[in-house]
Amino acid sequence: MPAAVNFTDIDYEVFTEAALLAREGHSPYEQSEYRYTPLVAWLLVPNGQYADFGKLVFCAIDVLVAFLHLLIFETRQQNRTKSSSQNEHKTIHPSSVVVRHFGVLFWLFNPFTAIISARGNCDAIICALVLLALFLLIRVLQRKNDGITATFLRLALTAVVHGAGATHFRIFPLIYLPSIFLSFAHSSQNHQRHLTKCNDFDFKSFVWMCLTNFRGFAFILLSLASFALSVAFCFSLYNHPFLNAAFLYHLSRVDIRHNFSPYFFPLYLARDSPSLTQMIGLIAFVPQIGCICLFALWYSYDLPFCWFLTTFAFVSFNKVSTSQYFVWYLCFVPLLFTRLKFSWQMWLKLFALWLFGQAFWLLPAYLYEFRGWATLTWVWFASLTFLGINSFMIVQFVRNYSPEEERMVEVDREVEKSE
Repeated sequence: MPAAVNFTDIDYEVFTEAALLAREGHSPYEQSEYRYTPLVAWLLVPNGQYADFGKLVFCAIDVLVAFLHLLIFETRQQNRTKSSSQNEHKTIHPSSVVVRHFGVLFWLFNPFTAIISARGNCDAIICALVLLALFLLIRVLQRKNDGITATFLRLALTAVVHGAGATHFRIFPLIYLPSIFLSFAHSSQNHQRHLTKCNDFDFKSFVWMCLTNFRGFAFILLSLASFALSVAFCFSLYNHPFLNAAFLYHLSRVDIRHNFSPYFFPLYLARDSPSLTQMIGLIAFVPQIGCICLFALWYSYDLPFCWFLTTFAFVSFNKVSTSQYFVWYLCFVPLLFTRLKFSWQMWLKLFALWLFGQAFWLLPAYLYEFRGWATLTWVWFASLTFLGINSFMIVQFVRNYSPEEERMVEVDREVEKSE
């Protein structure tokens, strides 16, 4: 008989044990498998009385993510309405609102994200923190006429949410800093699309624009400073076990067990050669860094789309990739419906292709782990296939991208013609 698959995420049991240690005044890092910020353990202290408390919290935060989607939509809608009233003197068609609400419903009723939270995975928290930082950042970029003090306070709050909040919780939001920096450069120059996608790109003007991007430099400094302070505070409580488990482990992590990343098999074969393992790990950063810089240059004027592409590529090319990481980019999908020139049929085809890639991987992975079959090469081929599917999807997203304002005008016109 194959072993039964437990619905509760194994990490949730680790969270609970760490929370019980914290409740008794011990370090949560006495649980050797606990590799998160101590904030998670502190948050789940009530698990000692009610075992499912944490699951309820994660599900509630999952709903909060949908609310943040609405806030981002509303902020963008207000900006577009203001621009329309000033330039075209026309109202916004209700179809725009329908598309946005559909995106929120997609998140709320998506079984993938809902099940992950219900199983006790905490990644809904990082989704909420990233979207909160995005919402605040959009507000800062739109309020160009505020005074210096008000602007600095808004910028500082946003930087703290990004640094001491999102980046402290999970280190990967650091990948958004290049696009944030360039978004302030765009805003200060009063133009929306400028950089490498333009034929008249001027390198000297670009360098000067970056050098005089004082708000961008201020944000990066404040974000990194708040992140450092939050790390220093936790370090003062738990010393090196915290630093090693929460950050250094994830930076140097090498997983030779099967996962969605095709790097697992080369790492498995090189497990007895530390130098080769390190080389493979460094090679894995090359496509990630390339995508981060490229998408920041191309799409920093539209942060929701830029962050989605950046996260999608980062997870796809990461040397360790599990299904819980998919939530990191899925939280941006509701914001894409107003930006991509896809028909509903195309959306369904891409979603089906994405699911096929996972199912094609899960079958040999199940046979290997639970049946003991020698399917590791098949698992690796499935990982390569899934990476190919994700790469194809990235190309489709880029080819069918349309700025939100232009896309919504197209939707309005289509609805008006049908009426």
